[in-house]
Amino acid sequence: LIEECQLEELLLRLLCERIRWISDQVEQKARAKMELRKLSQAVEHSPSIVMITDRAGTIEYVNPKFSAITGWSSDESVGHTPQILDSGLTPREVYRVMWATIQSGAEWRGELRSRKKDGSLFWARCSISSIHDENGRLTHFVSVMEDITEYKQLQDELSRLATSDPLTGIANRRHFLNCANDEIKRSLRTGMPISVIMLDADHFKRINDTMGHAG
Repeated sequence: LIEECQLEELLLRLLCERIRWISDQVEQKARAKMELRKLSQAVEHSPSIVMITDRAGTIEYVNPKFSAITGWSSDESVGHTPQILDSGLTPREVYRVMWATIQSGAEWRGELRSRKKDGSLFWARCSISSIHDENGRLTHFVSVMEDITEYKQLQDELSRLATSDPLTGIANRRHFLNCANDEIKRSLRTGMPISVIMLDADHFKRINDTMGHAG
């Protein structure tokens, strides 16, 4: 009788442990599903472009921001490669380095001149990472991009204002001095002489005073 009680107690303990193990597994799966759901929602509502490709570079997923910026819908993009965004203005060497970097397992960061579906251009700041399975095999690439077109335009405008005359659009003194400095260095390096031509515009000060200054 004692042995039977001990056996029942042992079975009951094992059963309780089994129930706790199953409960833990259910909770872990529930937590995993919740985390996956939160991650999915974060990607879907991300302010950045998110694109996932397989190891060959074929697009498997794009988020809504991708479609909003590029004009390419998810159905139009999936099954194609990121070449649908190629403007032809990014040097081929950039893509070669990018591909070699991500295939090695490292992260690539850079800026690309890309083209939307309607043909208009935009600048994208990209970060591309590789994904590996539990055995370390490369399976996918994840690309996160930001549209930095306005930032680039602002940079260009500031550069233009810093190196050109606001009235005529011609290069200003600062631009001339920069170019002159580069030419002097080149002359000293190569031993070749340089020439300077000075042109004068009569009465230009009057035009500049009346039209080139605020007020």
